[in-house]
Amino acid sequence: MRYFRRDFAFGTMSVCDFLMWRENNHAFEEPSLFRNKVMDIGGGARFPEQTQGAAVTAGFFPTLGVRPLIGRTFSESEDKPVSGSLTVLGESIWRRRFGASAAVLGQTILVDGAPSTVVGVMPGAFRFPRRDTEVWTNLPLDPLARFGPWFYRGLSRLKPGVSMEQAQAETNQIALRIMQANPYYKRLMLPLMPMRDALLGTTLRPAILALAGAVVLVLLIAVANVANLTLARATVREREMALRLCLGAGRGRLVRQLLTESALLSAMGGAAGLALAWGGVALIRAWNPGNLPLIDSVRLDSGAPADDCCRGASSS
Repeated sequence: MRYFRRDFAFGTMSVCDFLMWRENNHAFEEPSLFRNKVMDIGGGARFPEQTQGAAVTAGFFPTLGVRPLIGRTFSESEDKPVSGSLTVLGESIWRRRFGASAAVLGQTILVDGAPSTVVGVMPGAFRFPRRDTEVWTNLPLDPLARFGPWFYRGLSRLKPGVSMEQAQAETNQIALRIMQANPYYKRLMLPLMPMRDALLGTTLRPAILALAGAVVLVLLIAVANVANLTLARATVREREMALRLCLGAGRGRLVRQLLTESALLSAMGGAAGLALAWGGVALIRAWNPGNLPLIDSVRLDSGAPADDCCRGASSS
């Protein structure tokens, strides 16, 4: 996953920048554009409220690999200036304002005072670009847009077989074309940033890797200690095993006994480890010093399906 942004004094990029990048791009799949904004939402059984939202293009959700809980997301034709206003709700606001009713699909609500049709609902675990984003509207792209305003950010996924270096080289050439089209730009740069770095920053990763290394080291020490204890216990029980053999116990029965004892010990250790991990995660989330990104999304999970790989993300 690659995060595309524009390093310029005004902030990120304009619609015109994005259209030129998309037109000349060969390294990325489904380039998309988004913009954070606070939205006034009306409709449902509650008074109007203000919530965090985002205006996004059609490629936004496919790039992140998420599917709606119900309904659909935006289609490519709905990026055109003539398309009407469409809305995808987050699960939290869907339950809060609309009683988790599937009848919300096709319903017209007010977004910033203008009518908008609800086409889908995203799962509650999906929160991007910000951790408090609850509403997404389609972002019509004007092909005649001027350079500016610079409110937007780009998002895309590298094509298979394309390296980061190749994508950066191509993007540098696109930056030169943009500067030639608008002499107002000076020393324009279009740096590519991995999604992980965009969300977590580059300073946190070394600390996490060091902590993970320390955890692995402690785990190896614990494994070595348990192995030594098991070996010592087996040495002490040599006479017991010999006596059982003399009394008529078969070797298969002794092996099953030892395997049962080991399995029981492993299950007890695993249960204790899960309890310790659960308590540790809860403690870290409660103690959060405020500088750990996405700490509220950290949890024990049995697996990480592909569709969930980007859920719980937020942007600064």
